[in-house]
Amino acid sequence: MSIIEKIKENCSLMKDVKANIGASERVLSTFSGGILLTSGIRKIASHPRRSLLALVTGGALIWRGISGYCPAKKYIEKYEEGDPEYKVIEHYYYKK
Repeated sequence: MSIIEKIKENCSLMKDVKANIGASERVLSTFSGGILLTSGIRKIASHPRRSLLALVTGGALIWRGISGYCPAKKYIEKYEEGDPEYKVIEHYYYKK
């Protein structure tokens, strides 16, 4: 059994997740998450707050890239489909 198969077997969070992003988004997300994670680790001593933010964001991007699921994209697609739960009302006021 390979290492990847062991990780997939042990990770219960990824069993029921349906991918909603494409392959190119997954690659870019994983790559940019890796850069942020590495940057956060390298600068943890000099800039702890910035590094913590970079670590959290990088980890989230890596998870998004590996799982293929993005909750923000799910809600945007739900909004664009015209879900009856959401109703957009616009008012324009003009001053003469």
